[in-house]
Parts: sequence; structure tokens; C-alpha cells
Amino acid sequence: MERELIVRPIQGEERENWDQLMADHHYLGLKHLVGESIRYVALLNGQWVALAFAGPAPLTKAAPGTIGSAGMKTPATSA
Repeated sequence: MERELIVRPIQGEERENWDQLMADHHYLGLKHLVGESIRYVALLNGQWVALAFAGPAPLTKAAPGTIGSAGMKTPATSA
């Protein structure tokens, strides 16, 4: 039997279900996601089998008074 695995961003109407599943099953629960984030669902043969999320990576230079401006290496200052 052939299996089809698809990982995709959730659709708007799936948000409540995704949030509830994450709150119920993740060991830290779901308090809130910080900043802009994308929620993903993995489907195996059309059934939800995994949840994931991703937030933005720092792509800008550090502002004065922040960790990166004090000479510490961050992704934004190490280039």
C-alpha cells in the first residue's frame, strides 16, 4: 500500500483544532506563539499525524543596547 505524507501550513478554519491539539498533547502545552509564526500539519493518507510551527529568524542588525550590539555573536552580527 502506498502512503502519502504531506506537510503544509494549516488553513484558517483549522486553527482552533491545531491550537487545541497542541495544548492537549505538547508537554509544555500551548500558551502562545511569540511573534509572527506559521502553524503546520503533517497528514499521512489524509489523517493528521503531527503538528509543527515556525517563527521568524532574526535577519536584521541588532539595535543599540541589545545583545548583538554589545559584541556578542548572534546570527545577525556574525556575518
